[in-house]
Amino acid sequence: FTNMTRGVVVKMNNAVNYSAGDSLHINVEGARLGRINGKLTLSGISSDRVTVIAANRTPLVRAVTQGKLHTTMDDYESTLVTMHADVVDYTAGATLGGVKQLNDQTGAAVYLHTHAGAAHASAALPRSAQFGGIAGWLNESGNDTTGARKVIMPRNAGDIQFASGVLY
Repeated sequence: FTNMTRGVVVKMNNAVNYSAGDSLHINVEGARLGRINGKLTLSGISSDRVTVIAANRTPLVRAVTQGKLHTTMDDYESTLVTMHADVVDYTAGATLGGVKQLNDQTGAAVYLHTHAGAAHASAALPRSAQFGGIAGWLNESGNDTTGARKVIMPRNAGDIQFASGVLY
């Protein structure tokens, strides 16, 4: 038996306030599992179906390469990852907001995706850094993974660390 870590997006029907590190028990009876914009999503969940069973746990963050994330996304989808990479087509003054292609020279394209409305979207985009966040799919024109981009979605500005010059 091997240790398996998997994740899923939980779309809540009402506002909630859970923290990174909270362990949750979710009653999924009657909920729907499907893909929304490429992300495997459990929907139809209200807060009365969620119980916090532990708080302030240290979340597991796994280091990946672009090649590893590209070839084994099923192992990393909706989990915390970190990858040191350069930003392709970097321009001075750019911010985290939007979709930026990353490159660590180990495989096919992986992107940094920060929602325009995120509190950290206006933070400065480094030329090269350790980019952390939730690994997932981004399909802006459909719900499946066909044609979707593989992305890392930072949760906050603190998920971007060790800014540096370009990797050699």
